[in-house]
Amino acid sequence: MKWCNLCGRQKHIGPCDMATLSDGRIVHVSRIDKDSGDVRQQVQKGEVKVANRWLIRPTKKKRGR
Repeated sequence: MKWCNLCGRQKHIGPCDMATLSDGRIVHVSRIDKDSGDVRQQVQKGEVKVANRWLIRPTKKKRGR
């Protein structure tokens, strides 16, 4: 199994949609957007807040000559 160098999760296609929570954790936004997500329940209860949200785009490796 291959892992994404940017977010540490299983390899995927496209950008990593990430969010920083008020307690300092960095998580995928899909954990907040899912109806049954554990992080979503914490946000709804007011235990944590989303402090920042951003996209990380994978960079293409340049080939040498």
